[in-house]
Amino acid sequence: MTTVYPSSDGYFQQDNAPCHKARIISDWFLEHDNEFTVLKWPPQSPDLNPIEHLWDVVEREIRIMDVQPTNLQQLRDAIMSIWTKLSEECFQYLVESVPRRIKAVLKAKGGPTRCLPLWVGARGIEFDWKYIQMSFDSNISLVHYIAMASVVWMFTRYDLPKSFRLPVTVLLGLCVYKAFLMELFVHMFLLGSWTALLVKAILTGVVSLCSLLLFVTLVHYN
Repeated sequence: MTTVYPSSDGYFQQDNAPCHKARIISDWFLEHDNEFTVLKWPPQSPDLNPIEHLWDVVEREIRIMDVQPTNLQQLRDAIMSIWTKLSEECFQYLVESVPRRIKAVLKAKGGPTRCLPLWVGARGIEFDWKYIQMSFDSNISLVHYIAMASVVWMFTRYDLPKSFRLPVTVLLGLCVYKAFLMELFVHMFLLGSWTALLVKAILTGVVSLCSLLLFVTLVHYN
């Protein structure tokens, strides 16, 4: 704040979230009350701060990173890197959307609004195909975990017939090392993101169908 507003005429805005109202935070603001003014915020007010949408963009970008941050320093570096790459159009879109959002909140008398444009995310971010990829990937992973659970259940059965042990063990190995195999396959053949997703879906489908077939056969076998 002192860097942006060296004349101490800046305003600091935050909502009434419990973390913002903690005693340590309040004491810090009192110690720096001569450097800027903390904007008073009414209770139970709609959160229309555009920064929330920018944080959502940053969070989504971090979630799709190939290598996830494993400590605070890596997380800080990732946030700073993503923040500096945010497009001017993203900021412009959010700024221009504020009057529309205020109008919608007034019309709803402070309640939830439903004025979401087509192909705009729940937080008002413009559509991007990478979010569709993330959705597909999440559903593929869900199918994978269900299949893996059934394979583990079959593998741990004490009465598993000998004829089932080899295929169940192979399927369990594929489930456990699928991520490694996918990475190896992608790097060997230099697959694009959509092609890699398709390969992942096919591999998951094959493993799932084989698991289902073994499961049904095992049930009828007993």
